[in-house]
Amino acid sequence: MHRQIDPVMTSLTTGMACQIRTWSLACAGRSIIEHPGPASMSNDELDIAIMRRLADHPQASQRELARETGVSLGKINYVLRALIDKGWVKAGSFARNPEKLGYAYLLTPRGIEAKARMTRAFLARKVHEYDRLRAEIEALRSELDAPRDTSSPEQM
Repeated sequence: MHRQIDPVMTSLTTGMACQIRTWSLACAGRSIIEHPGPASMSNDELDIAIMRRLADHPQASQRELARETGVSLGKINYVLRALIDKGWVKAGSFARNPEKLGYAYLLTPRGIEAKARMTRAFLARKVHEYDRLRAEIEALRSELDAPRDTSSPEQM
């Protein structure tokens, strides 16, 4: 598994690391999946991304969640603890490897309801954003298609 970084990054003005705006996860033989990076992902979006991943893959490690969402391992740990404290996720141990202790993160019924509610709100925001962008694109196209006045102000 490797990560391809989108070229949209902030500049290195103070020697600090770039903030990644979006990134793509590519696996051998799989399609590329676009995810918002930490610079553009809200807390709700991160909660939804983690809960969606856990719904499909409850045995995902924190390291895998961090890699897939583009946030630090510490942030994933913090968010998972918050989701557990809210009662939306339950952590249970299992033996992935006899020499290692592993965890499964399961969505609780309250977590499933919260995920659905947050997903509906997220979708409504994105649809509104899409409609606004579509209207702006149409306005820009209209500007470009409108006949231009070729006389310059100096000639008048």
